[in-house]
Formats: sequence, structure tokens, C-alpha cells
Amino acid sequence: MSQMQIHNVEQRTPEWHALKLGLPSGSTFSKIVQPVSGEPVKDSTTFVNQLALELVTGEVEKSGFDNYHMQRGRELEPEAIAWYELVYGKVVEPIGFVTNYGLGFSPDGFIKGEKGFIEVKSVCPKVQLECLEAGGVMPRKHYPQVQGGLYVTGYEYCDFISYSTVFMPFCVKIYRDEDYIAKLAKESKIILSKIEARLLQIKKYI
Repeated sequence: MSQMQIHNVEQRTPEWHALKLGLPSGSTFSKIVQPVSGEPVKDSTTFVNQLALELVTGEVEKSGFDNYHMQRGRELEPEAIAWYELVYGKVVEPIGFVTNYGLGFSPDGFIKGEKGFIEVKSVCPKVQLECLEAGGVMPRKHYPQVQGGLYVTGYEYCDFISYSTVFMPFCVKIYRDEDYIAKLAKESKIILSKIEARLLQIKKYI
């Protein structure tokens, strides 16, 4: 079995961005497999081209989408982690970036002494209310990111934390979905091969 490599860098720094170059990681796992079925995303051309270009230019493509709620979410992350540690009696260890199987992942923290990590989403009141009224569930759109994180780390579970300053926070434990992970593993190998092939094509024009 491949071994996870831990990179002790601070997230969103130049060193962190450099590690992410050309790697499918985190939230982009949804560009490989679909959140519900785990079936391959039909057209990966744009995604493959983006990652191949990152390897050529040495620059991560910016999404251009960073609104108030996203910024506020990052600011609230330490508060959400402190709530989790207090309520659940856990200790969260900060982690910068991990790699395995040619993929990357930026966990919001490893749970000390356990084979688990946390994923924090600090959300707007509307989203939190919808999740609470649905029974305190993780929105399915996050499934590729969480299951991808379990694949890359080899860990057993993720404690998904949904945090809000208006409504009560909640935590739901997400275990490994081996069928979904197998689909992601298969399709990510195909994507990595496509990136390599596209890189060779691009380099002809340098």
C-alpha cells in the first residue's frame, strides 16, 4: 500500500501552492467523479488542461471566486475547531498538505491519536439552517472531497463540522465508502495519465 506523505507547510502560502501544482486535490475531486454516483465526470478536458498548464507555468490557476462568505469561513475556522475540541474532547493537530497516489489533500486537521481528520465548513445562516432541518447532514456536494481525503490519507473517518455564528454547529462522522473510493482511485489514475499526455503535447510549443 502506498504511504501518505505529510508536508509541514502553512496552507495558502507560496510553499503550499507549489505543492499543489498539477495535482488533483481536495475539492477538485468532484471534477473526477460525481458526488452522488461516483461515476466519472463526462468531460475532463478543461480540468486536465488546467493542471497540465500549472506544471508548465509554475502557477496555480486562480478561480477568481472568493466572496465574503468564503473569507468569513476561513476566519471562523479556528473558532469552529475550538468548539469541536471542547465538545468532543479531541485534540486537533494542524496539517498543511498531504500527498499519496499522485493526489493531494489539505485536511483542516488530524485528530490526535486516531485515524481520522476534520473537515470544517463555516457556512452562511441559510445553508446551516437547511442542513439542520435535514437532520444535521453533510451536503452531498462535499462527498468527493471527504472520501478523497480518506483515500489519500488512508484514514478511517472524517468528522465533518458545519459551523455558523447564528445557528447551532454540528458534527457528523463520515466513514470510508470503499465502493466510492475504488471508483475515485480508478478514475484518478486515468486523469493522471491524461495530465501527463497533455503535458507532453503542450511542451512541444515551448
